[in-house]
Amino acid sequence: MKGDIYIISAPSGTGKSTIIRKLIKIVPALFFSISYTTRTPREREINGKDYFFVSLEEFENLVANNEFLEYCKVHDNYYGTHRDQVLPLIEKGLDVLLDIDVKGAMKIKGMFSDAILIFILPPSLEELLRRLEKRHAESPEALKIRLNTLKEEVLYWKYYDYLLINDYLNKTIEDVKSIIISNRLRKDRQAEIIEDIIHKKILSPLF
Repeated sequence: MKGDIYIISAPSGTGKSTIIRKLIKIVPALFFSISYTTRTPREREINGKDYFFVSLEEFENLVANNEFLEYCKVHDNYYGTHRDQVLPLIEKGLDVLLDIDVKGAMKIKGMFSDAILIFILPPSLEELLRRLEKRHAESPEALKIRLNTLKEEVLYWKYYDYLLINDYLNKTIEDVKSIIISNRLRKDRQAEIIEDIIHKKILSPLF
């Protein structure tokens, strides 16, 4: 049984990165797909942990070698999901969590129809602006670009399997965890285990 792909998409400032970090710690056998990007690291970001930070030339070479499952340009920087961050893990039956935008999510869904898509929104536009301004990392022009991106991204919500509002961080983390755990308990995911229990431990002693 292959592992599943979970995709979380959310506007910048929604709390997505914090949610993902917590999930990786509390959900067993869930691995984070580290994206490649040409943008410069932000404060406290670590190469190989938050992103693989590469030059434009390096990124273009990876594209030429068909090493990305998907890639796109966002705010003048490129982002990509490397095959080696996903395929070897799901082949081993492990689950992989991707942090990608809506267009990247559509590309992955086109390749893996059973990928689970989760869209997270802030409770309001005002709250999103407050969170972005609190980071002190956005110029007025950058904030305007992000808000325009938000207007485009929210139109994709209908293509996602789950829609969450991150008004309370811990609740949102538990909600995403519940989605993953309930998906793992699906009948088809449990088939091999159940067959072993039924035939070896229940039916066999009766004959």
